[in-house]
Amino acid sequence: FFFESLHGTFFRRHSCEAMQSMSPMLWAVGSACSTFVVLLLCIHVVTPPRMTAQQRWIFRSAPPPPDMPDARVTITNASNLMLPGRTIWVVTTACLPWRTGTSVNPTLRAAYLLQETPAKKVTLVVPWLDADGQRLVLGSLKFNTMQEQESLVRDWIEADANMPYAAQNLGILFYRGKYVQAFGSIFPTDDILGMIPSEEADVAILEEPEHLNWFHPVTEVYWRSKFNHVVGVIHTNYLAYSAAEKGGAFKTPVLYTLNRWMVAAHCDKVIKLSGTLQTYAPRREVVSNVHGVREDFLLAGDQAGRSQHAFAKDVYMISKMLWQKGYPQLFSALRYLRKKRLLPDLHIDVYGSGADRRAIMIEANHQNHNLTFIPAIDHVTLTQYKIMFNPSMSEVL
Repeated sequence: FFFESLHGTFFRRHSCEAMQSMSPMLWAVGSACSTFVVLLLCIHVVTPPRMTAQQRWIFRSAPPPPDMPDARVTITNASNLMLPGRTIWVVTTACLPWRTGTSVNPTLRAAYLLQETPAKKVTLVVPWLDADGQRLVLGSLKFNTMQEQESLVRDWIEADANMPYAAQNLGILFYRGKYVQAFGSIFPTDDILGMIPSEEADVAILEEPEHLNWFHPVTEVYWRSKFNHVVGVIHTNYLAYSAAEKGGAFKTPVLYTLNRWMVAAHCDKVIKLSGTLQTYAPRREVVSNVHGVREDFLLAGDQAGRSQHAFAKDVYMISKMLWQKGYPQLFSALRYLRKKRLLPDLHIDVYGSGADRRAIMIEANHQNHNLTFIPAIDHVTLTQYKIMFNPSMSEVL
């Protein structure tokens, strides 16, 4: 999963001419050798920096010495975000207007940290895509400059999140990224750590720390070595993605190990949004829904309950339009209902956008399912349905 995507995305454009001139056997040998080199590079990159005595016992499974406080329950000056004057960086792998969990939730997290804590400065760090990347992710070229996209983010914070103070005062920093279709994700191509001034490197909140550091630059600087405190928030079940790939039985153990290396090397504390996620750093991780619920959703529910026309529609599904988001399970469930002659009039409105949208629509039409596909929309506006159907068994919910 990891190495094939690495070859296919970053090496292909440099190797097409070479492939035409090489024999298949020579190309296979060269590919195997390059994979071995990448593996050695990964081992070098993710080797954790020198740890203190306290960090060493956290990393191991052994209990702490009697004279050492348990870092799992002790709030230190480094980890206390309610101390005045902190500088906080929220680094994520997606940016509005892409309405995905790793864009919306980190944006809200950064805004609330600025508004609800005595922090001196909070900065949201998000990817910038070139024209080709924007067309793949957003469907068209939306922004010619970073400033245009920054204006949209600030407008969303002010209007949709109703946080005008944060909209005006939140720092926003862009790093250059590349959208990789095989992953359905954006990866940094800039050295993000190098973009952050050392004198402002206080607290880092890494949204998807494993994802952010799969292609960590070859440098002696790590997030934990540069920042006083680093929190990793795990959003995505990447093992489910790799298991669904060809050769998943071999790829998934490699990815499992790689993820553990990445998170252990770069995070002091790990927050998993769901227990369905793998183990990353046993003595440093907790399971907690730190996202909460937007007030807009609560208000929408109150209004729908008082309306005479509430819940006029039956069933909807909302997700990014990637096969891994539960679409095979959706089609399987619909085939089962048809076979058993259950709910013959069932119709589902499917909301979402993504790289597999066209293929999913073609397959739905081929199987003659009663589905209506509608482009992505803010979930809070979908108040007229009785049932939300989510067929995925691997999502972090």
